[in-house]
Amino acid sequence: MIVRLIAHHQVPPKVEYALTEWSQAPCPAIDALLTWASSAPVAAEPVGANKAE
Repeated sequence: MIVRLIAHHQVPPKVEYALTEWSQAPCPAIDALLTWASSAPVAAEPVGANKAE
């Protein structure tokens, strides 16, 4: 299961969603990739981006 659903039986209805422990497992790796990507130098323009048509 990826998302845990908690339904509170009340009026007005209340529902909570949360990631399960299993679905949070890749978070450290994703955080590391985001940190790495944000520290990378600014990329040059793609080849051919300034081509006159």
